[in-house]
Amino acid sequence: MKAEISIDHETKNVKLLLNWKDGNVGKRLTADEAENVVKLIEDAVQTAGREAFREWLMQSECREDVIVIGGKTYRFKMDSQKEFLTKLGAMTVSRRMFQQDTGGPTYMPLDVAWEMDGEFATREVRECVLYMSSLMIPAEVEECLQKATFGTMLIPTCCMMVLKRYWTFIIRWNIFPRVRKGFSASARRNRKRGIAKWRRCCSNMTMALSE
Repeated sequence: MKAEISIDHETKNVKLLLNWKDGNVGKRLTADEAENVVKLIEDAVQTAGREAFREWLMQSECREDVIVIGGKTYRFKMDSQKEFLTKLGAMTVSRRMFQQDTGGPTYMPLDVAWEMDGEFATREVRECVLYMSSLMIPAEVEECLQKATFGTMLIPTCCMMVLKRYWTFIIRWNIFPRVRKGFSASARRNRKRGIAKWRRCCSNMTMALSE
C-alpha cells in the first residue's frame, strides 16, 4: 500500500489516493502489518487534512498592502512563516506581516482573525492538553497522547510549552522531584499539595477555554 496526495491550488482541491496494491506496506496480513497500514492511512489522512486546512486558511489572508488598525496605518513588510500545532499535526503557514513606518510591534491579520496571535497551539489542542493535565502530570500527558492518534502530532515538550503559556508556576513545578523511596514525609506532602493545586489550575483553564 502507498498513499499519494495531490493539490490543485486553482480549484482548491486536495485529493488523497490510497493504492492497495503498490508499495511495501500491507503485503500480507499480520498484526504488525495491520498496525503499519493503520499508521500509513493515519499519516496520509493527517497530511491531506493539513494541506486542506492550510488552503482554507490562506483564502482569508489579507491581500491589501496598507491597512488601518485602531487609527494607525500599517504597511505590508514581508511574508513570515510560523509553525502551528493543530489536531492534524504541526503545520507551517506563511502569513503577511504588517508594521508601522515608525517601527514597533508587527501585526498579522491572519493570526488575529484566527485568534492565534501569540499562540502556537490551536484552541482544541490547548484545551485537550490542559484537560488531561488536570488528571495527570505533564510527563504522563505527553506519554498518553503519544500512544493515541492525537499524539502523532506532538513534538517534544509540547505539553510544557502549552502549559507555560498559561501558568508560569509550571516552570518551577516541572522540576519538582518525583516521590521516590527515601523522600521525607514533608516532601511527599508538599508534592501532594502541589499536584492538587496543579490539577485545579488546569481544570479552571480548560473551562475558560471552552467558554
